[in-house]
Amino acid sequence: MDELGNTESSYFVIPGPNEQVEAGKEEKAKVLGGKEILSEVIARLDVSIAFYDSLDSITDDLEQAPELHIRAVIANKQTKGNLTKERDYLQSLLDKYE
Repeated sequence: MDELGNTESSYFVIPGPNEQVEAGKEEKAKVLGGKEILSEVIARLDVSIAFYDSLDSITDDLEQAPELHIRAVIANKQTKGNLTKERDYLQSLLDKYE
């Protein structure tokens, strides 16, 4: 392998339209087959997002130390953002195939 990576010709071949359609059908079947599970995961993510967005996620002992309180708030915001991205991705899968 050289600096350009994989130089085999099969690496550069773009799948034909029929192969792309078949791959899309397989993905749709997988998503719709797991629709109930995805819905449950999305519901759990919604609960977690609400928790990290609320003040309940800040414990009482952190209120006594301002620096630790600020760190906890920042960490909770980052966690909420990450969970929201995951939830939005899963929801987009469901919306795409419904």
